[in-house]
Amino acid sequence: MHALAVPRRYHIDGIEIVVSPGMRDAYNALVGDTWAWWAQTDALPPTLLLGMAFRSLLDYIHLPAGTIHLSQELKMQARAPVAAAYTFDIVVTRASVRQDQLFLFLELHIRADAHPVARAVTSLLIPLSTAEEPGKQ
Repeated sequence: MHALAVPRRYHIDGIEIVVSPGMRDAYNALVGDTWAWWAQTDALPPTLLLGMAFRSLLDYIHLPAGTIHLSQELKMQARAPVAAAYTFDIVVTRASVRQDQLFLFLELHIRADAHPVARAVTSLLIPLSTAEEPGKQ
């Protein structure tokens, strides 16, 4: 679905992934995180979870060139274990147009093996001048 067509209260439920220790280690190497605590506790960095969740969002909502990630809030509710089955639920809480910009506000709930792990809120700014829906010129 194109970002312009996303209605308020739109739900994307049940996006599922499993993050392996190798994925965690590759992520930590990529971002330069050398803190041994992740491996010692068999946990995932919260930013890895958010990255996976919002990458999954792109499979459902097309965000055009020029989209800006304005803000991010994250509240961890529990340790995020490696190799758990993660489920992401995403809700569009607000979509409003101001001048030539679409402001899209999303709420994300992350569960590991059906247990709440985190809640996040993010906002996106989508320029309408570059956000033509596919097939509409």
